[in-house]
Amino acid sequence: MTGKGPLVVSEPKGPAYGKKTILYVDPDIPSYLFVRLVLDDYRVELIHAKSGTAAINILRERTDIDGIITEVRVPELDGFGILREARKIKPGIPVVALTASVLCDIEQKCRMAGFSEYISKPLNVRAFIIKMQKLGLAGPFAKEYGK
Repeated sequence: MTGKGPLVVSEPKGPAYGKKTILYVDPDIPSYLFVRLVLDDYRVELIHAKSGTAAINILRERTDIDGIITEVRVPELDGFGILREARKIKPGIPVVALTASVLCDIEQKCRMAGFSEYISKPLNVRAFIIKMQKLGLAGPFAKEYGK
């Protein structure tokens, strides 16, 4: 790979592949904007919540949420609480921990808690897209099919 052009890591599902809606939970605006920019080319609508309580309220109100990406450390209700509440509201929903936490055992804690995936910051874009596609939360590179 030369580093140029779109990152295509799964078999394209064609133009019929629907747009996914992901709830992104993180009080850090630059992180949200970066993830939104990355996922925009992969048929994803990102909804932003700055706190755990706001995230759960959005999840209760909107039935179109396909998955959640959450920072572990968020105000009001941490990522582990979001995971528990989200699975009560929508069992089986993919919940991804995306964190800048430097605790040495945070990845193990996230996996033991039942997160669908663990991703550390700073974000490795290629690995992130691969994981999102494996979870069915990101489609093929959208510009190939027209958004």
